[in-house]
Amino acid sequence: MTTDNPTNWNAVLPTNTILGHLTMDTISDFYDGPVLFLCRNTDGVRYLVTTIELDHPMVYCYLPISEARYQALQAKQIDLYTAILKPEDGRYLVTMNPEHAIVQELRMIKRDQLPEPGEYWTGA
Repeated sequence: MTTDNPTNWNAVLPTNTILGHLTMDTISDFYDGPVLFLCRNTDGVRYLVTTIELDHPMVYCYLPISEARYQALQAKQIDLYTAILKPEDGRYLVTMNPEHAIVQELRMIKRDQLPEPGEYWTGA
């Protein structure tokens, strides 16, 4: 994980959900905690995660991403706006409050909840 903050950011990840046991991979953006990051479960499924509500508790949107999509993000071949607006499997998984997480499926996300077009992944 790349962050200079000594806080255990894994605490924002939900537990005991269909997402599996998650660990933080790379954090790209902070605002009172991680708001854009990558995490993965023990099966190796990687998720691109963004906040869609900054209220407390924050609401996080989890998008499963393939290795090819991950590489495209790293190489800046796809911007965050597109990656989130057009998930590979057509769905979003949303959690609230990691201590009592409920995973819900969304079919779409509001454009005002997305990064700006042309904004790229900055994590390592």
